[in-house]
Amino acid sequence: MTIHKRTRDFEAAGAVPNSFDGWLARVTSRSALVWAEHCTECVWPTCYADCPLYAPRDDLLCRRFVDGIQITDAIDGVETRGRYRKLEFRRLGKLEAASRVRLQMMHTADFSQKIIDGLDTAHRRFPLAVRRRTQHTVGRLIGNVAGHGNHLDRNDVFLILADYEGKIPIACTLTVRARDPASTGLFQAGVRLTPGKSEHVIRVSEMCRLIDLDADVLVQFEPAGDAPPGAITFAFLDFARLRSSSPEPATPTNSEDTSSGPTAKCVVWDLDNTIWQGVLVEDGLDKLRLEPKAVATIIELDRRGILQSVASKNTDDAAREALRHFGLDQYLLYPQINWGPKSASLSAIADALNIGLDTFVFVDDQPFERAEVSVAHPGVTVIDAAELDDLLSRPMFAVPVTAESRRRRSMYQEEQTRDVAQLGSADTFFDFLRSCGLHLSVRAIEGATVARVKELAQRTNQLNYAGRRLSDADLAALLQPGASRVGLILSVRDRFGDYGAIGFAVVDRATFSVDNFFMSCRVQRKTVEHAFFAGLQAHAHAGGVETIRIAYQSTARNTPAWQALQDMRIVNERDMRPQASAELQLRADHAIPHADIVTTDFPWPADTAMSSRHADAAE
Repeated sequence: MTIHKRTRDFEAAGAVPNSFDGWLARVTSRSALVWAEHCTECVWPTCYADCPLYAPRDDLLCRRFVDGIQITDAIDGVETRGRYRKLEFRRLGKLEAASRVRLQMMHTADFSQKIIDGLDTAHRRFPLAVRRRTQHTVGRLIGNVAGHGNHLDRNDVFLILADYEGKIPIACTLTVRARDPASTGLFQAGVRLTPGKSEHVIRVSEMCRLIDLDADVLVQFEPAGDAPPGAITFAFLDFARLRSSSPEPATPTNSEDTSSGPTAKCVVWDLDNTIWQGVLVEDGLDKLRLEPKAVATIIELDRRGILQSVASKNTDDAAREALRHFGLDQYLLYPQINWGPKSASLSAIADALNIGLDTFVFVDDQPFERAEVSVAHPGVTVIDAAELDDLLSRPMFAVPVTAESRRRRSMYQEEQTRDVAQLGSADTFFDFLRSCGLHLSVRAIEGATVARVKELAQRTNQLNYAGRRLSDADLAALLQPGASRVGLILSVRDRFGDYGAIGFAVVDRATFSVDNFFMSCRVQRKTVEHAFFAGLQAHAHAGGVETIRIAYQSTARNTPAWQALQDMRIVNERDMRPQASAELQLRADHAIPHADIVTTDFPWPADTAMSSRHADAAE
């Protein structure tokens, strides 16, 4: 029985389907790797006498996993009729499979797996030395059988479906290396298993550039360090060919993001053999040649308003000179050029830009560097420099292009100028803010500004008070004549330049309640929200409303919003942890600190301000 039919059987029976069924239904063939327990420091057989970590099981094999590899047919207590592997890593434990990778039809692969499981159970009655030899023999036998299957092609994948029962994420490494000791072929990828279900798809096209997958290989899966406690059930850990005509399985989303996936906000580039062909410290500037695909991608990303930077292991002065020579320095913000780990460089860039690493994309030609970043920052999307052809067509780069997005880089460059001015100022921070001449303009949404509001709604996470995104239907409702709620766009400028439209609020016309408020992190901690809520207080008081309600919903990423509410003393300063959900109250007589730093132009829109012309433009 194939996995695809098994899924249909469960749906017909009314059982709750496994969340992996969407992926499993797409698998048409697999390689049926024979996984076994191994040790990262194995020196068998002397380790049984010398290793202080040796902990014998009932069969006297080393307990590299807590209870070995168990065969199970259930995940979360739901029977799946699958033959899944359940294990819990001990220190130095790793999974390893030796094989010539060939794909088999699902029924053949399932049958092979049953034979392997049966032999593994039966031969445990024999002496240890016999068991070791039998393991190797079985592995070779299955490898020969698999050798008659289909070769991998570039469109195939290595699919990992895991259900982790622990509470702390595990950083793991997948390694594919040649079995021949004389070969140097090696591929590595970082994999992060989070509590609950994890899904990871690694392209064979990334592997085959570095290793010959037609030869015998070792495939290893292991924690990057000491694994925290918790059993892992692998529903799939194998090479696979996917049914291309099937829709992509739905990816779980959290409460703060209902979009199809993360939107890229910053692309970080390697330099050598990525932006240019050659190695700067070895070849010198004169011998370097720009990579045309990389340059074209940089220019287009800049047009779309996606920020870019550099993480390169190079000499800082020489690399910056090369970037200036090629005219690319203007596109790259806060470049990190040093000999430290690239994960640390990405952290520095994220801090400087004040955006989350889960919106970062890292492009590098070296699998080691990509793996190091993946393990340290699992939220970062890593891309092989050889795969730039389809980069711009990926959904995460499909962002609306507006006047603000086209000049986003220059806005951040203006922010760098502000930072330099602040460092050279002897004033306190708030005195410096006053000297900047910050001015807030608040206007009602109209058809011409809908695109910018959509972009803000898509990109804003940290200062999103209600923790949710606005849909097209939400925006269309705000544009209807006589709508009970009004959408307000916040724009800011100062003596250094124009920030553009940086925030949006949805306010009830009668009660002045704030159902949604979000703001770009580019103006974070500049007291812009202080000025907005003070202006709203004044309008509410003039309308006879003494208390304004503010909707708040905690998410994994909007802690800065709670901090802003503390700064405005709308929530108690002693409340160090944000509530999951709250309806906050702002009284008209509440004094918001520092509300006078930003000057404000905030006329209250009349009920008739939204015309049918604007509504038509929104559609």
